[in-house]
Amino acid sequence: MSRKKEINDLLKYLKKEYKKQKIEITEESIYDTLQNYRFSAEEIKMTADNLFPLWIERFKNKPNIECFHTMNQGRFLQFRKDHTFESKCIKLYVSLDPNAYFEGVNIIFDFIEKNNMKTASKVADKIRSDEIVIRLESTADAEKVIEFINSNPYLVANARPTNPFLNREGIVGIGYDDLISYNETIAYFVSDYLNNTKRPSYDSFIKYMNDKYVNLFQNQIELDTLIQSKKYQRNLARIQSDYYMINNPELYIYNNYRIVFQAILNNICDENYKKMYDCLEESKFIYAKTTSVDKYQLFDNYIRYAFEKYNHNIDVVCEYLYRYSQGDENSITRDNGYRDLFIYNITPYKVMIFTNNDIYNYVSSVVGYDRTIRTDNVTTDLGNKDFDMFIEGLRATFEAHGENQLVSCIPELLKGNFKVMSNGDYNFRNYFIEKYNQDQLAQFAVNSLNRIIGDREIPTEVLIGNVIFEILKDDYGFISQDRGR
Repeated sequence: MSRKKEINDLLKYLKKEYKKQKIEITEESIYDTLQNYRFSAEEIKMTADNLFPLWIERFKNKPNIECFHTMNQGRFLQFRKDHTFESKCIKLYVSLDPNAYFEGVNIIFDFIEKNNMKTASKVADKIRSDEIVIRLESTADAEKVIEFINSNPYLVANARPTNPFLNREGIVGIGYDDLISYNETIAYFVSDYLNNTKRPSYDSFIKYMNDKYVNLFQNQIELDTLIQSKKYQRNLARIQSDYYMINNPELYIYNNYRIVFQAILNNICDENYKKMYDCLEESKFIYAKTTSVDKYQLFDNYIRYAFEKYNHNIDVVCEYLYRYSQGDENSITRDNGYRDLFIYNITPYKVMIFTNNDIYNYVSSVVGYDRTIRTDNVTTDLGNKDFDMFIEGLRATFEAHGENQLVSCIPELLKGNFKVMSNGDYNFRNYFIEKYNQDQLAQFAVNSLNRIIGDREIPTEVLIGNVIFEILKDDYGFISQDRGR
């Protein structure tokens, strides 16, 4: 049976059976079902903690592996080498017939120990579909273990299927989850899906998951619901208390969920399990970034850099931060690695939290901007955002078409004809045309030009365009040179 059909049948069974037995569909109940996949009621009751002392004794003198029990994970026995950090590992699952559990574990970890593989693995104290969890840091080692397990007659003959939401290679289930549980995450989404679906199917579940990814990690309209869930908060608290080396646990777990979601999508849509290795590499990169970067300092450093990069134009800096807060990762420059640093350390929704929903005032405070625009060596007192945009629109027009065009467009602006203004790189023309009608544009131009002129005496015989241009040269750093094309 294909995994697609398995998933389809399982979803329909869960919906029907839970309703029939009047069982509430929850994350916990779905997790229990996945954990007990294809095991009988009698087998589910079987325990294996009596095997822990036997394994500890058997492996105690093995030079390339440690076998021990810790109360931090009391339901599991640990098999470790070099204390490998979990985020650096691909995750393999093996499920065996209860009668083969003891010897099967011996065979698998004898092979891992003999080949001196870095591992952070564990085995459960009861019979379950994910009773043997093998974490391996090296993808080459993962390939060797997968091949070994699938070529071992004893293991193959006694194998039980892992749950179908995992990818599979032979009898080995494959996933990726870093510091959260792959199967718990699947249970979270399956329970939500079943509670909101009348006729479950594989195809509708795929659509649900794709929509969820968009709503959680792209437009983020459902992200707060996930963040407030018990599961999410429990994992966040665990990371904060147990993994002190992670400077930004909130960002780390957000990206953790994003990558695990990608792993889940791959596993239910694609038979190519090796795409899990891409998840592993991305997670390693995230770990490197979030253990070495102070997110608040990064945010402020980027603002200062962007303010210089964009010619002290505070509106451009604010616009790019706002676009990033809406999910546009490309709005952050790649200079100095800022884009990657933002992606892995400052989630979009955090921008509004950092700035208390006022990007302009926050950026102003960081760069010491007291509603003053700085251009080259000139500092001139200004007022609001629209006036700043007007000045920069005139600058864009001058830089694109030269002095003569700028001079001639001033009378047109006074008529409310803003089509003569250049759009530039930051949409100046469209910004004003979309915001004001023609009468309002004319009044805005009058007010803005009067502000530029200030208390200067204007000779009546001089064209207004020439007057404005001379002031723009002196006060706003416009270079006195015709750049017409």
